[in-house]
Amino acid sequence: MPELIINRADDSGEYDSTIVRFGEESHYYTYTISPRGYRTSINPVIECIKQYLLQELKITRKAQYNRSYRRNRGYYAPTKKDFSHLINIGEEGYPILFNKVKTRYYVNGVMGNKDVLVAAIARTIYKSCFVDDAMELDAFLVRHIKLPELVSYALENNAPYHFFIEDNSYYGRKKISCRLKVNVIGDDKVAMEISDGIWGELTIKQMNTFMNAYYKNKKNNSWADLNPNQFWEKVMKRPPTESEEQLMMAFLNQNRTEKVARNRARDLMIHISQRYSDRIKINWGSPDKLLDVSDKPTIMYVHGKLADWKLTDRGLKSQGQQNVSTFVWIHEEDNEKGIWRGPICIDNLDNKSPTGDQFVTRALGLLNDELLLKRVSTIKSYLNKEHVVGQTTQRIKLFQQ
Repeated sequence: MPELIINRADDSGEYDSTIVRFGEESHYYTYTISPRGYRTSINPVIECIKQYLLQELKITRKAQYNRSYRRNRGYYAPTKKDFSHLINIGEEGYPILFNKVKTRYYVNGVMGNKDVLVAAIARTIYKSCFVDDAMELDAFLVRHIKLPELVSYALENNAPYHFFIEDNSYYGRKKISCRLKVNVIGDDKVAMEISDGIWGELTIKQMNTFMNAYYKNKKNNSWADLNPNQFWEKVMKRPPTESEEQLMMAFLNQNRTEKVARNRARDLMIHISQRYSDRIKINWGSPDKLLDVSDKPTIMYVHGKLADWKLTDRGLKSQGQQNVSTFVWIHEEDNEKGIWRGPICIDNLDNKSPTGDQFVTRALGLLNDELLLKRVSTIKSYLNKEHVVGQTTQRIKLFQQ
């Protein structure tokens, strides 16, 4: 039986593992997968398991429709190729029957969208690394079929929506991106705030389709590319009045993605600086904005167990894995003042993380830099032999007061 090795996303070399047996497999072997190649996905760990499943079961679009490839059109045409796969998960062998009948997909008799079902199986596989009770795994699987990954993302992070307005730029229009609140209101329904205090009702399936359109940018569904007027009519089942449309436009502009993310990240930075007031200090280069490209960028100082650290905004206009630079304070014997050594290469697993969030995640890690040293291999080469837990010589004056 195969043992699935799931590498962790840091440099510790640690991993989680579980047994995943397909069909009647009986011989033992190991198969290693890593989430580091899936940084653009919502959950890199789950995404790497999903791709592993699609590969092993040979149910990718190419594998399913290989014989029906239309060379002149460049796509794989659907066929009526059915399949049935038995997957046993964990030491106890919790069974999952994943099958396709004509155009419909089923997991243990529950019908659903193919992507949703594969994601639910992937999450259950990862869950089995820590739990081996069949009843608990079954409840976990059903819960994630009923509440797809994209809908869970919308509940946790608000749902993305965008539209275009006329503009005097070269392209003649400007894209407005915003985030809308989503709450569960029933077993199969959610509510989404589309205007100030006005909530529309959607089914879980509709919400998943909406997320495919505006989070994954899939254009082949009825929710894609709706302007605010069309969006209101689709959700509320009637056109908006003139005053309702004006109120909605003001609401959408108020909830622009960049503004919401910036304010939330700034509040989070203020919160941790107050919570760890003796170990985190912030020098706000520009009080009114977080992404700062001025000569005085925002700087965060962190008092770790091993060393003192400085985090600075690189002033990048786009989100990436290294929007924040990290430096460590070094006080060599032949240098009276000491220096900041760096920048140190510390990647985010997710390349969509806002700059403010990167400030916070790095600061929280550097508070316990003794552990972070084991997780991020690039840090060690910047420290010297004086950097030990509790040392007082390699410190800046800000934390000596």
